[in-house]
Amino acid sequence: MYSKSIPELEEAIFWPNKSTTKNLKEYLKLGFPSAALLCLEWWAFEAMTLIVGYVGVNQQAAQVVTINIVIFLLFISLGLQQAAGSCIGRQIGKGDVKKAREYYVVM
Repeated sequence: MYSKSIPELEEAIFWPNKSTTKNLKEYLKLGFPSAALLCLEWWAFEAMTLIVGYVGVNQQAAQVVTINIVIFLLFISLGLQQAAGSCIGRQIGKGDVKKAREYYVVM
């Protein structure tokens, strides 16, 4: 509802139709392997936690804390990457390539 009230976004928000699924096959060719890799990575962390449980409870707690710290640091860098991509993409969309290059150098 909020997005519909912004005139600049009115063109981008619409109900799905046949044209929205036109290139779905190509999207899924990239999406499924990427999702599988992400799941395998997550399951590897979970498996490590279960395996460390056989060593001891304190070691398992240390493993969980370490994984949480690693994920927290990962999300910081991921957030910066998304912000940089958004800022650079916005400037390219506006046609201001010079400003996009400046953002690229800064970020």
